[in-house]
Amino acid sequence: MLSVELAENGTGTLFACIASYVGDQIVAIVSKEEFTPASTQSIDGWIASDFPLIKSGFTVRGVDANGKSDTDNTGEINVYWGTAGSAYKLTDGTTTYDPSDFIQAGSQLNLLSTFTKFGDDGFTIGLDDDIVFDVKNGNQPTIKLVGNYLAIRDSSNADAFQITNNTIRPSVDNTKTLGTASFKFNNIHATTFTGAATQADTVKETNSGQYRTATTSSTANTVAVRDSNADLFARLFSGTATQARYADLAEKYSTGEELAPGTVVTVCAHEDHEVEAASVGTIAIGVVSTDPAVMMNSEAEGQYIGLKGRLPVRIIGAVKKGQAVYVDNNGCASTAYTGGSLVGVALETNMSEEEKLVECVLKV
Repeated sequence: MLSVELAENGTGTLFACIASYVGDQIVAIVSKEEFTPASTQSIDGWIASDFPLIKSGFTVRGVDANGKSDTDNTGEINVYWGTAGSAYKLTDGTTTYDPSDFIQAGSQLNLLSTFTKFGDDGFTIGLDDDIVFDVKNGNQPTIKLVGNYLAIRDSSNADAFQITNNTIRPSVDNTKTLGTASFKFNNIHATTFTGAATQADTVKETNSGQYRTATTSSTANTVAVRDSNADLFARLFSGTATQARYADLAEKYSTGEELAPGTVVTVCAHEDHEVEAASVGTIAIGVVSTDPAVMMNSEAEGQYIGLKGRLPVRIIGAVKKGQAVYVDNNGCASTAYTGGSLVGVALETNMSEEEKLVECVLKV
């Protein structure tokens, strides 16, 4: 180490310093004052680019005016290596920072007294990165504690959702959606859902407490729904109906052959079936029904025979509304009384002589 005098740039004032040499190279300078040295000095081994600024204290070769160790004229980076009692500034190797730029660990938790910005890389909280805050691009929602709730804000810094002690709610009623058509939640569990649902896989049946699926067929333990024709199917309806689509009371009877709708029938003598087409001289018990309203003995084999009500009847010859019709031959009826029993009263006029279906009120 040699005692030297270094001239200040611009003034030429001489400052007493101690220069540390290794061979013919100055590796450090100790000075009482801070000054900017002139590029030309009258001491051995002086290289102006190695000492752009002399600090009050200990200045290492190759340190720039900001205190950052840089490459010196030999291509080396010189640093003070060891433990220091304190540090005036900190550096990340590129930029030098004041201590006030950092958050102090420990018990002093209120060091950030003003609004502080973090970079897009964000920060984490917790030893295992338990909470992560980062920004993927420049215009993202934010999270902010407001009064007694935690607000999740949108890119315009307006509250979108609010989290309280008991609820997660939208900031404005009926404005937010949970999930989208393309990004659905897999399962949502809750005790009670209040509001309208557009779809449901099952419906709770209160008597058993079981959840039932819906079907258009008459399947046990399911919920009956209308099919594409708006029809509803079930094996049995129990209860009181205020209206019926059809108008006759019918019961099933066995027949030897399939009888056409509107056929007047009588009890037959055959042992293998119960009714047959009526003819003159027989007693009519009903008419083969087209669409019965009440269907008795539904589990039996056979055809539904209308016993009371209004339904189409096969008629031979002209008939006027209000005329009585009687048993004729081949399961037909006519207005001619030839000893056959009364079938019913016509509800419409049809002057055709050919066989046709005419709606009648049964009087059998």
